[in-house]
Amino acid sequence: MSPTPCDDARAQVEALQRQTRLWLIMWRPYQRTYSAIYAGDAPTGVIVDADTPDELRQAMATAVFDLWQTSPLRPQSGRAPVRLDEVCQT
Repeated sequence: MSPTPCDDARAQVEALQRQTRLWLIMWRPYQRTYSAIYAGDAPTGVIVDADTPDELRQAMATAVFDLWQTSPLRPQSGRAPVRLDEVCQT
């Protein structure tokens, strides 16, 4: 039996989940999109959606950067506490 598109998507979700921290990654078969829910400390809920795992990875990195920019705990140096490529390891 050959793998279905959903099987492939689930495998990609599992791989992405192993590479990230503070995110819950899922495949939404009805919408045929990938979604990620930020599980870190944030003033509001953060949910991002994308059509591909690479787009989702980029959306997650952008969301973390936006959270850092608006954080009242942001250091005055203006330097991000973590590199964005460490948030979503490839």
